[in-house]
Amino acid sequence: MAEVNTPSSIKLPSIKLSVTATANKEHFVTMRIEWAGLDRRAVSDTGYLKDVKNISVTDLPYLTTAPEPAALAYNYENPISLQAFADFLLVIYRENTQVKIDYIRGSDKFTGIIKTNATSADDNIMRNIVQFQLFTDIYDPLFGDYIGKLLVFPDKKSFDFDITSDFTLADLDHTASGAGVTYPIPNIIYPVIHGSRLFGVDEVRIFASGFNDYTFWDLDTTDSISAPGNAWVSTSQANHKARGVFTGITSYGGHVVCFKKNFMQQVYNTKNPFRVVDVDAEGAIDNRGIIELQGSLFYVSEHNIKYYTGGIPHNIADALAIGNYTDGILGAYQDTVYCYNDGVLYTFNVNNRQWSITAYMPPDIDSPVINFATNQNGIYALHKDGYIRQYNTADFNHEWYFETDLSINNTLETQSIEKMDMYVELFENSMVDVYLLKDNEIFGMDSLHVLSSAGCPLGKRVLRSLVRNSAYYGQRIYVKGYGKVTIRALEVRYKLESETYGEHH
Repeated sequence: MAEVNTPSSIKLPSIKLSVTATANKEHFVTMRIEWAGLDRRAVSDTGYLKDVKNISVTDLPYLTTAPEPAALAYNYENPISLQAFADFLLVIYRENTQVKIDYIRGSDKFTGIIKTNATSADDNIMRNIVQFQLFTDIYDPLFGDYIGKLLVFPDKKSFDFDITSDFTLADLDHTASGAGVTYPIPNIIYPVIHGSRLFGVDEVRIFASGFNDYTFWDLDTTDSISAPGNAWVSTSQANHKARGVFTGITSYGGHVVCFKKNFMQQVYNTKNPFRVVDVDAEGAIDNRGIIELQGSLFYVSEHNIKYYTGGIPHNIADALAIGNYTDGILGAYQDTVYCYNDGVLYTFNVNNRQWSITAYMPPDIDSPVINFATNQNGIYALHKDGYIRQYNTADFNHEWYFETDLSINNTLETQSIEKMDMYVELFENSMVDVYLLKDNEIFGMDSLHVLSSAGCPLGKRVLRSLVRNSAYYGQRIYVKGYGKVTIRALEVRYKLESETYGEHH
């Protein structure tokens, strides 16, 4: 099958057909040996899935069960945001009139207080934490060392990277108020670290701190114009398309990348003075929807999910057929991008560029995602019900299903399925059931049940069945199950029924 000309060429799934004919009627066999992911635009004979839940596309050409998420042993009444670094998690939440932060490493949990007298709506806004590696002596590279600091915005607080007990956060504004300091730390909403500087944006400006000092915000003066170590600030230039407030910021490809809802810009140069360059007239709707994975930058715009490797950003989510993104919250782990939008958790594999759905919320998970966070142990999501759930588990104790598009085998003749074989691999406590759906039939109790793994031993097995009452011009296959299963191949034997004039279905 020919490859599609896309930014990164995507090999379409192959459906291999062989046809044999007899004197009075025609028999033919279809063999599907390569499966594909979700494409809601699929109509007939594409090889894509029309609907899916709890299926992983990581192991294509085979379909496998996606892991079951597991809730950690913590619950927060008023959760705000989740961050992750190295082997620990940081949970920011409000408790009574205090905004607190829990530092969770293994079974240990240490707590700090970000803010007291937290009584206004602003106290529930997302917090963003970045890691700054502070070099102790930039003038002596042989004997200087790095000190890890974590910076919290928009509160302008800091604390040590390694924590072993309950802790107190430092006030960055207070730290920056020493002798010789001219400018306070700006009111950064979204921070990022790049080139040993703290960069950030408020609603309309881009900031950069002094080199190797997140508390140094002295700007150019008549005595020190464009000094390399000075801080820097700029608006988003005079382009009328760049109107609106900043929605996010990140560091990618050697540049700081800034987003508005309808615009994307990059900051160039490695020292003051920096300059802002326009990239695209479509931006990101939320800072939580901007992530990097395997050298590509992914972000959620108003109408699509885009990826960027330099040059022109490209859409990657046409297959989801989502008109407008209401949430667009992204996470990333290993080779998979996670996207939560409007009650559905989608996954995108960056190696084979196929989509799937991990969960619908509800019934699979009862609470929406606030944001994702990834560390060396896996990918986590903080949910509005106050639970943290890990998504890269080794558990598969849940139900799953997938539904193919309509198979008409390039003909509108009435086709009758005579026999069906499915090659599967069964693991402990797993089940597989296969049904036939005619045209637009919705799966239900009356759907034609054709295959089952009931009574089969574990391991690689071929499920076989003769099929009755399956004559129609096209069918869809609905496969559901429980537990860990691998779907490897599907063989279907058809015959074309005699032509009947004036018959309608």
